[in-house]
Amino acid sequence: MKLMIIGFPQQGKTTLLKRLKGDNNFNLDKSTQGIDIEEIIISFQKKEPFVFRVWDFAGQEEYFATHQCFLSSSSLYLLVWDVTKKDQCTQLLQPWFENLVARLKVFYIIVVGTKIDLLNNNDLDKACHLIKTEIKALIETIPAVRNLKNSDKDFSCRLKICFVSSDTKFHNYHKGIQTLKKEIYILAETMTSNGKQNGDKIMGKLFPQSYLKLEEEINEIKKNEKHKIPIISREEFILIGKHLKSDFDKFQVEDLEPATKFLMNTDYHEVNIYYTGVINF
Repeated sequence: MKLMIIGFPQQGKTTLLKRLKGDNNFNLDKSTQGIDIEEIIISFQKKEPFVFRVWDFAGQEEYFATHQCFLSSSSLYLLVWDVTKKDQCTQLLQPWFENLVARLKVFYIIVVGTKIDLLNNNDLDKACHLIKTEIKALIETIPAVRNLKNSDKDFSCRLKICFVSSDTKFHNYHKGIQTLKKEIYILAETMTSNGKQNGDKIMGKLFPQSYLKLEEEINEIKKNEKHKIPIISREEFILIGKHLKSDFDKFQVEDLEPATKFLMNTDYHEVNIYYTGVINF
């Protein structure tokens, strides 16, 4: 499953990703350019571990237009913001919610407040609870979100709020990171294709073996032709599919679009199909 980390620059997105991976040494203060992609494994209790392809999106406004090409209802979103900038909360959160509502009928999201170690408050739990209440109220004032909530009774179940510190020396560091991991796991486990609690689960969904073979073949082509422009024609793409060696299913021309959408919406990030028939991989 894709785990998308979004938010404006300097909110702590990349450091949070490193902490979720278990990297306690990363402290580089440098903005992401474009999209960085890494893989993490999250376990909860004695259940099967979940593997996530994590997309760390650059927060600069010049990247917003391209980011929208990668939004998918099959992804779980972490919207990261710096809690010390509570007075700028509307500006930091509203544009991202508006983008998601504009592009997707259904989305699952965890709003993650970072840098709680910098809050000047003796009762941290009380402070976080107060901020959480304020954030919930603020989110519901965003017209796009308010309209969505009014028309979709399950929306509140798809929205969570967590607080963390990425400072490994902070006394609540482990508690915050573990709580966030738990929320990620539980929300991913409940995600459905239509956003309804009784819908078809996304995690663990079965798909044709040929789709995976197609991904492997594209990876091989990329590796062998890494110095060439990464573009092939629709006809070449179909030909690759027809020559796949799959034991249980055979790739057909009509599989082209669903296979491409599947790879884009799950965890394969570099297949884009255009109406012109050109495939960018």
